Amino acid sequence: MKKLIILFVFISTIGFAQKSNYDIAYTSYETGNPEIYLRSLDGQNKIRITDYELRDGYSSFSPDGEKIAFYVYHDNGKTWCIYTMDWNGNNRKQLTYKKGVQDSAPQWSLNGKKIIFSRSEGGLYKVMVMNADGSNLRQFDFPFALHPSYTNDQRILFSTHWEDKGEICIADTTGKNIVQLTKNDKADGHPNLSLDGKKIVFYSERDGDKEIYTMNIDGTNQKRLTFNKASEWSPVWSPDGSKIAFISDRKGKYDIFIINSDGTGLKNITNSNWADTSPAWIKK
Repeated sequence: MKKLIILFVFISTIGFAQKSNYDIAYTSYETGNPEIYLRSLDGQNKIRITDYELRDGYSSFSPDGEKIAFYVYHDNGKTWCIYTMDWNGNNRKQLTYKKGVQDSAPQWSLNGKKIIFSRSEGGLYKVMVMNADGSNLRQFDFPFALHPSYTNDQRILFSTHWEDKGEICIADTTGKNIVQLTKNDKADGHPNLSLDGKKIVFYSERDGDKEIYTMNIDGTNQKRLTFNKASEWSPVWSPDGSKIAFISDRKGKYDIFIINSDGTGLKNITNSNWADTSPAWIKK
């Protein structure tokens, strides 16, 4: 009887969780298996919303904040597929099924009707797009592209990848009229556009270490925000543009950090004994 009561309380806690109590989603190895969690910045509220035998991660919230797109490992990691679910983990749905490819980094269109993502197949990185229900899957006509997302004027923001080098670019939806925003012989990657469409945050290895940078949408005013010997990447803007969340291994393991958009106020918000990765701000 006691076990039944405990199970009921656990389910009720999940079912009645309030989105307003949480600030970010992220992937954590807390149980030894990568799962998606929600938590508040102060750590007072935390909840695990997935329970899968392999890996769940790389969360992206729909514009209305009600849905999450993410990727899931299949075939012992040989196949990665895109899924969606409700913000609290309910109504999990698989959208891509192609075996032997790696689908990752999903992002929603501004109207929430499409999901754009990266596909790695045969050594090539491609940009794919589909309707939010998984229908009408198609490939954009430019190769070697990672971490795609839509800009506010419906172009495609992405990073290139070739021989451990990369640049941040924007192209139209035909894959033409490519504008290169960064130009150096090191890797620049993982661009994320602010909600107002004016600023891009990204990582760069141009100064020898993988650090967090920002720039204007046209590539001007490139500014370094972090300064250390650690690797820092996967940056994402807060909905109001005042903060940036990112991953850092500056303490010898992966943690989620936040920093103000001007580079001040650095804070480790997970500070755990396991790896925490892939932050995404919750849209409320």
